[in-house]
Amino acid sequence: MIYARRVGHPAKSQGRRLSPLWEMVAANPAHHWTMGALSYKAALCEESVRRICRQEVGRAPMEHVTYLRMRSAASLLAGQSGTLTEVARQVGYSSPFTFSTVFKRVMGVSPSQFRNELNLRTEQPR
Repeated sequence: MIYARRVGHPAKSQGRRLSPLWEMVAANPAHHWTMGALSYKAALCEESVRRICRQEVGRAPMEHVTYLRMRSAASLLAGQSGTLTEVARQVGYSSPFTFSTVFKRVMGVSPSQFRNELNLRTEQPR
């Protein structure tokens, strides 16, 4: 099945074979992404997805999913006044505590600090 999908839809460019996959993940960060789901969508075996992802983005596939979720969360935090619980759910986390912990690990500051710093920057006169 995977071979047939790959032959039917060959990669456009060897340089960024997984770009369409990452676009899907970024478009739907709340989806329950697994290695199986990623490899199915990419029409590659899991090991190939791991290898290509390391080559293209320098991290493991599930680490990249987390990065894309946190990038989406940062965008949501910058553009809305919803609660952290709402933002967490929109990017695939049922627990706001887990979301906050992961956000801080990936982005370097907590979601609240991130939002507060953005608000301070936009309120300052130039």
